[in-house]
Amino acid sequence: MPLAAATLILAACTGSAAPPASRTTRTVGPGPVRTTLRIRAAGFVLPAPVQRAVAVSWNGVLYVAGGLDPAGSSVTAVSAVDPATGRVTSIGSLPQAVHDAAAAVIGRRLVVFGG
Repeated sequence: MPLAAATLILAACTGSAAPPASRTTRTVGPGPVRTTLRIRAAGFVLPAPVQRAVAVSWNGVLYVAGGLDPAGSSVTAVSAVDPATGRVTSIGSLPQAVHDAAAAVIGRRLVVFGG
């Protein structure tokens, strides 16, 4: 799921209309274990354009927090994305605006570090 989450975030962070789906497939990795990476447009758009946000996948939901808005200012927004349906829900805000942070779900809480 982490690779899928990263793919969704990369495609959705622009906040603009989704680009055409990519049909590029590249197999990477040494030895008998190989991974196929498929890159395609996400089936959703975040409520506002953002870059350099943090994303965490937990219980089938992708949580996106912070980032930079188009003006280059850090934001506090936190959204939940259901990758299966493409539904995006604004679920709150961080106490402080951040970008380039790290995050994890600890217990049942989204915890954002640094930024």
